[in-house]
Amino acid sequence: MGVRNTIFDSQAEESLYHHLDSLWKDKLKIYPNLPFTKIFDIGALKVDDRTKSYLLKTNVDITICDKKNKPLMCIEFDGISKGFSRKGRYIQHKFDKKRKQKLELKLQIAQRYHFPFFVVSFEETQQISKHEHLMLIDSIIGQTIATKLFREKLKKYEALFQLLEVDEEALQDIVIQIETELELEWDPIAKKVTEIEVFLMRKGLIKSWSYEYLEKPPLPPLKNLSDTSTLVERAKMLERVIWVGCRVVYTMARGKIGATAWVRNIENEYVSPSIIAKNSAMLMALYKVLKFFNLDFDQTV
Repeated sequence: MGVRNTIFDSQAEESLYHHLDSLWKDKLKIYPNLPFTKIFDIGALKVDDRTKSYLLKTNVDITICDKKNKPLMCIEFDGISKGFSRKGRYIQHKFDKKRKQKLELKLQIAQRYHFPFFVVSFEETQQISKHEHLMLIDSIIGQTIATKLFREKLKKYEALFQLLEVDEEALQDIVIQIETELELEWDPIAKKVTEIEVFLMRKGLIKSWSYEYLEKPPLPPLKNLSDTSTLVERAKMLERVIWVGCRVVYTMARGKIGATAWVRNIENEYVSPSIIAKNSAMLMALYKVLKFFNLDFDQTV
């Protein structure tokens, strides 16, 4: 039996691992090709012998752990079928029945234990822009970790809030503050957006901004909040939406500059593709503003 030249199944998978390890190594531990049994207790699962045999043999492309090696989330890179996951389902670009069955089995087990498990492909691992090394997958990781920590903090503070009899309005402010702080700490795209925005606002170069969410395929327009028939139809069609987008426009002292970002609909209980699309569009637009004023943010700070 020969020895393989690499532990990775493809160059794309290896490049993704090195990118994640380089970006997140100070906060997290990134492991490639861990056995599925290192993350989930197969003995506790009620599955048939054939399924158990597969789970004992299969690996996970990338596992993200905290510094004490506790698994936090998993990522499968699907370079073959170019699919993605949404709410525990695997959506393929190129149909492969066996691959679909195997990946959906992993997703369903992860969902059963409320464990973040994502299937991504090239669309989630491209750089946001030529000016920035960050990828959509970085925001997916950051949003997931931030959501997990947010829930843990709320549980800790819940009893304290009741003891102090915090009123509803003050409680809402505290919750928003915690959520915002965690997003800026963990989501590198959101953090970069805030840094550049503050830089440009202090110089008086941007005044305000606006945004609009988009979908592919598009949803029927909503006439008003009482338009219940359209609301029902939109809800049904939302399940079939493949791409979630956001158009962001910054108003400057002279004119306006905008950008549009699209994210595949990777929604689950930890991640909102709409938020990732908005943050990505903001970052793309901000780099256009920097270029317009001939500024290099990275050299300035």
